[in-house]
Formats: sequence, C-alpha cells, structure tokens
Amino acid sequence: MSAGHLYVVSNPFLAPDLLKIGLTTRLPKQRAQSLSKSTSIPGAFTVEFSLPVKNCKIAERRLHLLLDDKRVDKGKEFFRVSVRDAVSSCRAIATFEEEELPVSDTLLVHPDFYFARIQPRLELPTLKALMFVLGATQHNSLFDHVIQERLLAVDGFTCAIDLAKFRKSHVRSATVVLRRLSDAALGLSYPVANGGTPMQLFDKFIYSNGHAAWIFTPSFRRLFMNPN
Repeated sequence: MSAGHLYVVSNPFLAPDLLKIGLTTRLPKQRAQSLSKSTSIPGAFTVEFSLPVKNCKIAERRLHLLLDDKRVDKGKEFFRVSVRDAVSSCRAIATFEEEELPVSDTLLVHPDFYFARIQPRLELPTLKALMFVLGATQHNSLFDHVIQERLLAVDGFTCAIDLAKFRKSHVRSATVVLRRLSDAALGLSYPVANGGTPMQLFDKFIYSNGHAAWIFTPSFRRLFMNPN
C-alpha cells in the first residue's frame, strides 16, 4: 500500500470539460510538469485539484470506476466531466477511504425481510455475492446517504479479490459471480407489504474488470442497517 495523491489537471488547448484524472506518488505539480513535457500538446497542464490518499492504487481504481461512463478512451485517463464534479468525486473517494470499515458478517435486516423473496430468483453463489455487497455497504442509513458527500457518489465498493476471500473461492470464480450480480442488479426487486409495485433494490450498480460500486434505492436502504 502506497500513499499518494488523486489529481485533476486541465489544459488550455483541450476542452474545458476534458480533464486528466489519476494518481501520483509524487507531488501533483511535478506530475503536471511531467505531462506538459509531451510534444503532442502545445500548452502546459494545470493542477485544478489534488487530494492525499492512503492507498492511491485503490483510490484511483475506485475513482475511475465512478467515472467509467465519462472516460474518453478506455486506455487513457481523460474524462469528459466538469471540474466541480471531478473534485466532488475525489473528495467522496478520500472520505470513504478514511472511514471505511471491515465487511460486516452480520446484517441487521428488517424482521420481515427474506432474501428468498427477491425477484427474480438468484442462484446461490450470486445471492451470496448480494449478501456480501450488503455487508460491504458503509454508513447506509437514509440520513447518512443524504448528508454525507461520499454517499452521494456510492453506498459501497468491493472487488472480486475481497469476494473470493469471503466465499473461500478462486478470484476467477468470484469475478464471474460479481459480474453476474452486476448484470442482474438493476432488475432485482422486492415485494412491498401492501401489494403495490415491488421496490427496486439498486438505483445504480457499476462494474468494471472485477470491481463494483453501487447505490441503493432509498426504499430498500430502509430495510437494513449494518451493525458497523
């Protein structure tokens, strides 16, 4: 684990909303100076924002996961996003890292909640992955979600390596299961007591290369609270 900085840099010869966002173990200004030496662009890069993090590799992976749909090229760290939104995402990631807790092995689920009632029915490995996601959720009360900036970004993060440890399985197998959960997530629902429209579990589920992040719907979030 190496400490470093998340950084957001811009260039006057690029569009205002085209930013390079990444990590560096050096000072952000040094990183900007290094980028500016390239002969492929006529102007110098400017540091718009930077923030120290304890584990820059994980922090950058999570930040890029959140911004995945805004990436200009999958092989490059340029994103079409406003400076304001980029800064907000960086702050959310850093705060989440600062307060992150171990995955809970006990879920304080509402007494009327039954995993078997989730529709459509999930295969057991995928259902266990869903349970793991619930346990990896941080600060998941409705109050925290509204007040805390990090949870305006996501409710939690996980990866296939952590899921493999939880399932006592190989990482490759855990990657397949996590991908299956991501494919099913937005279609998962739970019946409501009055027989009305079933509640959706997830507002958003982001998956990329064995890493995942999610946002619950407010109605589903009310059904459980991690003991952490």
